[in-house]
Amino acid sequence: MPHCIIEYSESIKTEIDMDSLLDTVLGAVSETGLFERSSIKVRAIGYEFYKSGMSGQSFIHVCIKILSGRSEQQKETLSNAVLSELSKVGEEIRSITIDVVDMEAACYSKREIQL
Repeated sequence: MPHCIIEYSESIKTEIDMDSLLDTVLGAVSETGLFERSSIKVRAIGYEFYKSGMSGQSFIHVCIKILSGRSEQQKETLSNAVLSELSKVGEEIRSITIDVVDMEAACYSKREIQL
């Protein structure tokens, strides 16, 4: 935990190294000190087709799903940390947004196999 899901306009793949984008989000979340680095999961989904009020604008949106129980201040710190780091990587990206979403611990199930 947490699960960081990066959604982006596929057009940015010519401007940004995607592996670096994943590393940036992982590093920013880790640097907050709110989570063990080994528990952070980051994945990305590109969109070829999308519409918004800002037609044709490149975007990155990160949804960070965390177990409930964190304070509003901790969630704000997390959101701002990721936004700050992504703003450095994607200066040419027109829209960067971050959303921190609580997941109810009672409804979250997990299976992990240690290798």
